[in-house]
Amino acid sequence: MNSSLVTKCAYLPLGYRCEYRATLTSKEVYLPDFIDSTLRSLVECLVLKTSPIVNLKGRDQRNLIDPNIPATLLPSADEFCFIGGEITSSPKTPGQEFAVAVNSKFIANEKSHHMLHVCEIERRSFPADIKIEDIGRLPALHIKHFRLGFDIFESRFLSSLIGLIPTVSQTLLVEATEQSCEISISAEGLKKRQELPLQRHEIWDRLRNALLDTLHFDIEADYRSKLP
Repeated sequence: MNSSLVTKCAYLPLGYRCEYRATLTSKEVYLPDFIDSTLRSLVECLVLKTSPIVNLKGRDQRNLIDPNIPATLLPSADEFCFIGGEITSSPKTPGQEFAVAVNSKFIANEKSHHMLHVCEIERRSFPADIKIEDIGRLPALHIKHFRLGFDIFESRFLSSLIGLIPTVSQTLLVEATEQSCEISISAEGLKKRQELPLQRHEIWDRLRNALLDTLHFDIEADYRSKLP
């Protein structure tokens, strides 16, 4: 496992900024368990069962950790999560390729304070009767690619003329394959250097529990160990 954390003071917006990156190797990654935990604790609770989704959207479709993702696997819209692989009848038999994406769609800016989105599910060669949150538990799926992405909005006062404007203040990106799992967290406007990011919607705690339970990686302990 490799990781890094950079924190610095900023004036616009006032507070601290952080950039955290972590990479887990193939020996530490078992995709189905991690995907199952992540889908149930993050995607199902915060996206699939919520409408409209307030001050939260999928990652910008151009915001990728790995710039070399094949064109067929690139996001088609702002994306909460993506799962790709094969539907197989046996481990030694080539299967039918499939992909599932949970995207976000903007619907309204409520009273200039809140951004409202809904989720849209995109399926490619994947049965419509299978629930998204069950994908990690299906033995017939050989999952090769997984992405998770959240942009968190915060209302900021720009001026007496413009007033409050919701802007993206924190971003979580996770990209995993059978070989590795990469995590990227960026945040600005933190009140102090020691403040943990992703507190809204309990995203930090949900992510920490998923990583700890399935990959045995304590992201909070690692993050705190790198603070000045």
